[in-house]
Formats: sequence, C-alpha cells, structure tokens
Amino acid sequence: MSAIDEPTLGELLRDVQSDVRAIRDAQNNYLTKEIYDAKQEALVSRVAALEESKQTWVRLVVSAFALPLLVVLVAFAMGVRP
Repeated sequence: MSAIDEPTLGELLRDVQSDVRAIRDAQNNYLTKEIYDAKQEALVSRVAALEESKQTWVRLVVSAFALPLLVVLVAFAMGVRP
C-alpha cells in the first residue's frame, strides 16, 4: 500500500462527520418511553371517546324511533285509537 492510497486527514474528518450526522439523524427517529406512553394514553382516551359517542348516537336513534313506535303499538293493543 502506497502513501497515495491512504486517506488524508480531511477525508477522515469528513467521514467521521458524516457518521456523526447519520447517528444524530437516526436518534431523531426514536421515541423515548415517556413520549410513547403519552401517545398511547392519548390514543386510548380518543378511542374511548369515539366509542362513547357511538353509544350516544345509538341511544338517541333508539329513543327517537323505537320507543315512540313501541308506545303506539301498546296503545293500539290496549284499544286506544288516535
């Protein structure tokens, strides 16, 4: 191996700097446990809110349509004519 084939100090420095930049960029893609737990808790509460909203709509539809129909049927069965 001749002296021409060996890298210069500038090349080594650029190589190390690019490795450090790659490590720093990779670290930005990782989450800490606290951030992960906070995001999970937010997702769980959001899903719970959506499920409660769905149940509220089901109750509203049932009370708006099924219960009045049931009252009319019971009144008809009792012989009450509107």
